[in-house]
Amino acid sequence: MLLFKHLFRRDRIEKAAGLYAGESLIHGRGVFTTRSFKPGEVIERAPLVLLNTNDSEFLADSSLYHYYFMVENPKTPVAFGFGFSSLYNHAFPSNARYLIDLDRELIIITAHRPIRAGEEVTINYHGDPEDGSPVSFTNPGNSMNAQLYIKGVKGKGRGVFSTVPIAKNALIETCPLIVLPGDEYALVSSTRMVDYTFFFDREKEELAIVLGFGSLYNHSLSPNASHEVDLEKKVMHFRATRDIKAGEEICISYAGDAGDDTLKWFTDRDLKYQA
Repeated sequence: MLLFKHLFRRDRIEKAAGLYAGESLIHGRGVFTTRSFKPGEVIERAPLVLLNTNDSEFLADSSLYHYYFMVENPKTPVAFGFGFSSLYNHAFPSNARYLIDLDRELIIITAHRPIRAGEEVTINYHGDPEDGSPVSFTNPGNSMNAQLYIKGVKGKGRGVFSTVPIAKNALIETCPLIVLPGDEYALVSSTRMVDYTFFFDREKEELAIVLGFGSLYNHSLSPNASHEVDLEKKVMHFRATRDIKAGEEICISYAGDAGDDTLKWFTDRDLKYQA
C-alpha cells in the first residue's frame, strides 16, 4: 500500500527501461540490463521512502536491514528504494554509482564505466566506487508494456501513470517481491514501511514489499487495474481491468478479494479517504 501526506514535487520519475531482476552469481537476485550503458548515463531514477530514527531502530532487527540505504540526515538516517534500487548487489569495483536526492526523495543510479547488455549492474554500498570496502549482500523479473511514471496527486501523494494507452486485460507491470517472515510483522508494523506492504501470507503474517512501482499504486473504489501474487515466483502482476487512457492514474483496490476494511486502513493513519 502507499500514501504520503505531502505531494511528490517537481519532475516525474519514469519507469526504468532496459532493466530486469534475475538470479545473480553474487547473491540472490540482482539487476541486469537488456542494453548497454555509457559512463555517466543514468540507469535508473527511483522513488525513496525516507525513514526516521525510530523506524531505523525497528528495521535494524528485520530483513529490510539488508535492503535500505544509509542517509546522511539525522532526522531520516535510512531510506528504502523502489524501482530496482533495492536489488542492486554490491561489488568492488562496481560498474555503477548512486546518488540520493533527499529533497526530491529519489535515488539516481548512473553507470560508472561501460556496461554491456546482459551484464549485472552493481553498486558500492559505501557510496564511493573507488574505496576498498568489503563485499556485502542484497524469479526473473519485470515485463512491462506500458511506459510508467510517477507524479504527485492532490490529496494522495505519489501515484502511477502511463504515457501510452493501456488496453483492457493488458499486463501493466510485473514486480519482484521482498517477502518478510511473519515474526517480523510487529517490527515492520511499527514503522512507516507498513504503508507500503501487502500480505503475502495472511495466516503466517508474512508481509511483502512490492518493488518496481508496485507499492505506489493508489487505491480507488472503482479501480482500473488489478493485482495478483504469484506465490511460487514471488512476483506481483498488475493488469488493466478496463481500457486506461494515456495520462490517467492507474489505481487498484486495496481491499482485493479478501474484503479488507479499506476505510480502517485510512482512518488508522489519520488520512482522508478518497475513492
